[in-house]
Amino acid sequence: MREKCSRKSFSFLQRIEYTMKREVDPTKLRNFLVIWIKVGFCLLEIPYTDPLKVDKDLLAGLLSAIQHRSSQNIMEIHFNKHSILFDLDEELLNVLILKHVSDNTPYRDGLTIASKAIRERFNKRTEWVKQIKMGVMKPISECALDVLSSFPLKQIDVRMTPLKVQARKQIPFQTGEFAEKLKLVESYIDNKRPVERIIEELSLEPREVIGLISVLLENNWIELLRVPKGDDILIKNRVPSERELHVLGLSNEIILFLRFFEGNLTLNEIAIDMNMTLDVTIFLVTKLLKKEIFAFPDNPE
Repeated sequence: MREKCSRKSFSFLQRIEYTMKREVDPTKLRNFLVIWIKVGFCLLEIPYTDPLKVDKDLLAGLLSAIQHRSSQNIMEIHFNKHSILFDLDEELLNVLILKHVSDNTPYRDGLTIASKAIRERFNKRTEWVKQIKMGVMKPISECALDVLSSFPLKQIDVRMTPLKVQARKQIPFQTGEFAEKLKLVESYIDNKRPVERIIEELSLEPREVIGLISVLLENNWIELLRVPKGDDILIKNRVPSERELHVLGLSNEIILFLRFFEGNLTLNEIAIDMNMTLDVTIFLVTKLLKKEIFAFPDNPE
């Protein structure tokens, strides 16, 4: 019987999967469409950049017609430095539009996984067909969860900590299971837990958590910051101007604080040298991290 991973090993595996080995680049994605193949009607569009400039139902009809007229299922089309990948069954045509990549295998695999989940969800919700025929489209927005689990809106580093912000946009797709799980993920955001800890503590699939956090990030509900700990060592990126310090609510005396950040002292050691509590030290450092005055030496950026 396979033993359950320890908290530490699970965290490490998630970091490997979502940070070090992530093969799908969200910046290459353009649109994901779920099309009702029988009538060539677009049921769901998820834009990764700007929404489609052409009418989505017109495009859905065109793509459906291409599939109908072909003697065999078309798996992909390439045009103008873009690729269109298809996954087709009797009811649904799922379409991923992306910029040209040298190897589209991870995108094809992601489309297959998302399409299978959408198909299963669509087959369980037998009332959807009746609702769609009546022009009620909202329920199928629940399928966005299946798409975003394979194709997050943003790249997410699981070491980062989500911090709630005030200026929020309205989040689309908020219906059914999508809305329930989004609310659950949001409830775990306390400005302290990093993403990897949220993944560990939630009963949801890690892929779902990553996708939902990307939605919160895209719509300005959160920002991501790597919150420092006492044994972290940080370096000084630059010296802030007097005006910048004033905007941050800090005095020129903070310059003395900056002198300790040469990459050789932990925050615990700096707190002791400055005769400050660790909490106050981390509070100041976090404020300066947001403005890129400090940085982690191993910051991939």
